[in-house]
Amino acid sequence: MIPALLCQISALQTTLAARLMVPAASARPNEPTDDDRLLTAEEAAKILGVTVRWIYRHQRLPFIRKLSRKALRVSEGGLRRWLVARKT
Repeated sequence: MIPALLCQISALQTTLAARLMVPAASARPNEPTDDDRLLTAEEAAKILGVTVRWIYRHQRLPFIRKLSRKALRVSEGGLRRWLVARKT
């Protein structure tokens, strides 16, 4: 009984250690992190290869934050993760 209990504790300890090693940003892939840079619509359009108008028309994308009716900011980290996810 004790050896089985020790094995279960060891397995839980390994699982918890693995979770601690994964960055918190991976839990929410589209949320900005502290070191994330916010891009203007113009900068994001250059990265995506689209027009600024396209960015404003697709403002529901998870990495875009609307500041006001005419101002958007784009999470650079979220944008790059979205691009990688679309390629796979």
